[in-house]
Amino acid sequence: MSWLSPALAWVGAHPHWAGALLALVAFAESLAVVGLVVPGAIIMFAAGALAAGGGLSLWHLCLWAAAGAIAGDGVSFWLGRRYGDRLAAVWPLRRYPGALDRGIDFFRAHGGKSVLVGRFVGPVRPLIPAVAGMMHMPAARFFTINILSAFVWAPVYLLPGMVFAASLGVAAAVAGRLVTLIVLALALGWGAYRVARRVLAALRRLGQELAGHGPLGLKAAGVLLHGAGVGWLLGVAGVLALYAVRLLLPGALAWEHVVLELAGAHRTETGRLVAWVVTQCGSLTATVTCALAVAAALVLGGARRSARALVAAVALAIAATYLSKWLYGAARPVFAATHGFGYAFPSGHTAAAAVIAFAMAALVGARGTGGRLVAFSVAACFTALVALSRVYLGVHWPVDVLAGAALGVTAVGLLALWRREGLSPVMRRRISWLAPLALAVGATGHAWLAGADSLSRYPPAWSLPSISPQAACDRSADGPATLWLGDGTQLDRVLSASWQPAADWDLAGAMRWLSPQPYPLATPVLPRLHDGRFPERIYVTRAQTHGRRVLRAWRVARVAGGDLWHITAERERMVPDWPVLSITAAPDAPPAALRQTGAICH
Repeated sequence: MSWLSPALAWVGAHPHWAGALLALVAFAESLAVVGLVVPGAIIMFAAGALAAGGGLSLWHLCLWAAAGAIAGDGVSFWLGRRYGDRLAAVWPLRRYPGALDRGIDFFRAHGGKSVLVGRFVGPVRPLIPAVAGMMHMPAARFFTINILSAFVWAPVYLLPGMVFAASLGVAAAVAGRLVTLIVLALALGWGAYRVARRVLAALRRLGQELAGHGPLGLKAAGVLLHGAGVGWLLGVAGVLALYAVRLLLPGALAWEHVVLELAGAHRTETGRLVAWVVTQCGSLTATVTCALAVAAALVLGGARRSARALVAAVALAIAATYLSKWLYGAARPVFAATHGFGYAFPSGHTAAAAVIAFAMAALVGARGTGGRLVAFSVAACFTALVALSRVYLGVHWPVDVLAGAALGVTAVGLLALWRREGLSPVMRRRISWLAPLALAVGATGHAWLAGADSLSRYPPAWSLPSISPQAACDRSADGPATLWLGDGTQLDRVLSASWQPAADWDLAGAMRWLSPQPYPLATPVLPRLHDGRFPERIYVTRAQTHGRRVLRAWRVARVAGGDLWHITAERERMVPDWPVLSITAAPDAPPAALRQTGAICH
């Protein structure tokens, strides 16, 4: 280990090599045989500490580490598949004859879940992928778990070092509160888990009792003991709650407007294109194409009941969506409403994406296996992507997409209620490649043929408007704000004499909010939005005991003489409170230095 200190010093001096070197360490630590002698955990801890010191980007390191771990496990899997039991004769495994046996026992005990669990268990960490290859685990299933778990493993191993390094300066002040909050969070989580288990157990008991009361009771029991499990109950609860919200509060809620403003302010041409491609996967054409293709495969495979249930689930989701739109008549966001997008509630694209994705997960995922968890996780991610695309494109409110997702999940319940035959592994594998292929074909066809859904119909990307200098000075600022004409460099130069940039929202800065002794200039400023955008400049200066002045600046237009900035100033008094600092804020006058530049418009 004598090489570790100079190696870390070299990385600190050459941060551009840090990611590649960390990927190499993660690769070696994940590699069969080699991982037994590589101190990967220590190096990951040290890398997290360097990231906290400001020399490296944590998320940049996470991506590199995850990539290295995925590659290392992939090579290990191939080695196990290629060489099998002959790995036991390779150094250093031949020095530890029981190590491979422990890995095999671990895999037999946990099955596919061992790939996920084993990544975090030191003694079997580099052996499980090789054992999975030796035991002929399906490659698609292995790499799905491998990739998903790597993106969890990387921050888990890097964050402890970051917490250690970042908290050295503030640990003494916030340790008591931090430990108390962690204990409370764990207690609340455990309590919620226990309550959920008790509620589900009560529902199962009720279902078992109802099952003995004739055909009607049997159907009611089928609802309570639904094969879709907790997801079904959450879907039903979501439909009831969200439909009630839209009924009692017909218009979009305040937080929905904030979300749409955020999406609009961060909408780019590239983002629009990507979101439009994703949203085609939730189109009616794509959903029906996928459903019919899989249903045909099920019929040919003898699973006629499952085919009928699939078609019925998709038909129910589509019919319920259009009926709800007609009954509620909810308006879309302004741009979408004026471009002929129809009614908003619920989102048809999200409902279609949810019903087809979760239906495929129910068909493909075998009960009692890790593959079922993977299948439903992929379905949830796909549904979330389509839902986010609708909000990002500005054609749906958040409640619309949440209701669409809940409606789609609920409709999938027909699969568990109606179908009884199990599908063979061959049929499940066939559906796993047929479904995404058919969905892609349907989405491509919809994008190619449906000119009415072309990208030009959607709201444009956000851009800074260009106006004349006179128009800039004729504008009025909203509330206690100042409109200032100039460029960002000039603004920085004017304020640098008595103001300083606000502290970043890194780990150390965030922890200062737990401090019983306020540090006004070292505590990050709470976020604030203007037209859906966060400020481009935030400055602070001390105002009084436990107080500070905060200046926020947004660019709002381009003019010939520079940029037009919307600038707000506040006085904040920070009060020690529990568990976090509390702030009282009041509007403040703009700095005199800005007026002295002669660039004040308002």
